[in-house]
Amino acid sequence: MRSPSNYGLRYTIGSGELKVFSDADFAGDKVTRRSTTGVIAIVANDAVSWTSQLQKTTALSTTDAQIIAASEGAKELVWLKRLLSELLSDCRENTGTVH
Repeated sequence: MRSPSNYGLRYTIGSGELKVFSDADFAGDKVTRRSTTGVIAIVANDAVSWTSQLQKTTALSTTDAQIIAASEGAKELVWLKRLLSELLSDCRENTGTVH
């Protein structure tokens, strides 16, 4: 199988802000009654990270499920901000392009 070297996401310094969105259903799993969290991170109108998974605990209300999802989104935001900060500082030092 050949590598698709013509495909990818290309970002430049200052190409956009990082946005993270989260959502949850309430008791979507009919067997365990656990809720599902969904998180997506977007930079320059392109998704760079996403996940959908059952929550580790059983939420007692829709508010609880949304708070758990928001917490997961916040953790992803902090992690990605640190990663992007590191990548951009390396990029500035080397005056190269991140591919």
